[in-house]
Amino acid sequence: MALFCAVSTFRDAIQQAINLLNAEELGRRGTQPFNESNRCRCFLRWLLENIPTEINDYQNLLAHLQQIAWPEQFKAFAGLSGRLLDALQVLKPSALRHHNIEEAIRQNLAKTGHEAVWDALSEEDKERYKTELIKATASYGLLEVAYLISQDHGRNPISTLRDSMGARLPEEYFSNLLAGWVVEDGFKAMLESKGFTCTLVGVDKQRIIQLKRVEGMSAYDLQVAHNANHLDIEIQRVGKLSKPRGASQIKTALKKHKYEGGNGGEKILILWVGRLDQVRYQSWTQKIIIVRNITNNAEIEFADNNIRLPEALFDQGITWTQLQGTTAEEIRQMLAGG
Repeated sequence: MALFCAVSTFRDAIQQAINLLNAEELGRRGTQPFNESNRCRCFLRWLLENIPTEINDYQNLLAHLQQIAWPEQFKAFAGLSGRLLDALQVLKPSALRHHNIEEAIRQNLAKTGHEAVWDALSEEDKERYKTELIKATASYGLLEVAYLISQDHGRNPISTLRDSMGARLPEEYFSNLLAGWVVEDGFKAMLESKGFTCTLVGVDKQRIIQLKRVEGMSAYDLQVAHNANHLDIEIQRVGKLSKPRGASQIKTALKKHKYEGGNGGEKILILWVGRLDQVRYQSWTQKIIIVRNITNNAEIEFADNNIRLPEALFDQGITWTQLQGTTAEEIRQMLAGG
């Protein structure tokens, strides 16, 4: 097993991995232990126990692992040492993959032109997002190892996630979700600074990445109250717009469950347009587009995870900078429509 790190940080990474595979941690991520994940956890515990404390360099550690007898139930892990190391690398502060975690989040925000929201965060908030991405990425990698030693490949607990991920690294895939949370939390912080009471609801309210698909994804994620007004808000990043040939509307991506969730007068979809590379749309850069009761809005069309909206909505939108300078009452009127 290649261990390109100091023995002490490798030992720490193993202990973190053991903790990530316990029932409580997996339960927080929407899954649960199974025979092979428990076996993986036992292997990691055995490995940790068999690194003598007096060994403090890489060469002696390798020699030690080659000399000791591996229990029969753990020999299957020898052929998966590369994948196991991948998961452990994410947990080691000295590893390049660990260092690149923050950049993965920022790059995902940059794709839609929202990286300034990340840059405005406190170091404490950044650390919270990075820690969550590190844990979710390592947990996924460990469960993949457990699945690969399984004799029953029909029981993969994260198969749907695995299919959605495609060729992307776990941190690339998960950071897209975190980028959405960063934008939501930035908008939420702005509202709270104006005196609004904001409550995260829905499947992502705990800001814990789920490793299995969960129910209730159509629910809007933010409940907002100001005086006697109560609204449900969904905030979506927009980084690309298009106008199909012959169409009079502007098209952008929106997941079906977010369209279907906007089915009432108190439901508000907010499109936060980022930095647009298309010259013809640059006047809409960093605009906040407010759409009420989207499912029942006759001016809006939906098909194939895309919505089409009138250009007037973008022209009428207020920029993020302008919104930050408005009063609570002005924001309430914009959200409620009067």
